[in-house]
Amino acid sequence: CVEDCFEDEAGNRTSTASLAGITFDKTAPPVAAANVPLPGTPAGATTRTAQITVAVAGAPADTTTYRISEDSTFAGNTQAFVPFTASAQPFLLSTGDGTKTLFVQLKDAAGNVGTATQKTITLDATAPEAAAVTINGGDTFASSTAVTLTLAATGASEMQIAVDGVPDTEPFVAFATSAAATLAAPDGN
Repeated sequence: CVEDCFEDEAGNRTSTASLAGITFDKTAPPVAAANVPLPGTPAGATTRTAQITVAVAGAPADTTTYRISEDSTFAGNTQAFVPFTASAQPFLLSTGDGTKTLFVQLKDAAGNVGTATQKTITLDATAPEAAAVTINGGDTFASSTAVTLTLAATGASEMQIAVDGVPDTEPFVAFATSAAATLAAPDGN
C-alpha cells in the first residue's frame, strides 16, 4: 500500500491518502512448449499449407499480450505483441518446404516479458514427384487378377491403391516399392 500527503510552502498538509490496489509483480509469465499445440500427427507437427493456427493454453491469468515469430530475437519488433487469447490464432509460416521453428512469448499486465518457448513444425507443400506404377514387371497383359505392382515416387511417405480406377475409400498405407493387388475385373482395362 502506498500512502502520501502533500504540503504547500506555507506548511499546510493534506490528509494522508492511501493508494491501494497496486500489485508488485516482477515475475515474467512462462509458457511451456507443451501448451502450444500445433497441427500435425503424433509423430510430429506437419502442415501442407503455410497458413496455420497457433493456440497458447495454460497461460498465467495476468497474461495480457503475446507474440509469435520464426525469429528467436523478435528483431525490429516486427512481431508486435497482440492481445492475448487462448483461441487459436492464424500465423503465416515463411515460404519453402522444411522445418520451421516458432517462438512464442507472453507479456503480463505489469509489462514483464517471459522467456520465449519454441516449437517446430514441418512445412511440406510439395506433392510427391516422378510417380510411376508397373504391373507384373511391365507386362501389358495379365492372365490372373492377382498382380504385383512396382511403385516409384520421389518424396512419397504413403500410397493409396485403387484397383477400380477411383481412389476414394481405399486406405492410405505406408509407401512401398512393391505391393500385391487384385484387379477388379477379369477382362478389360
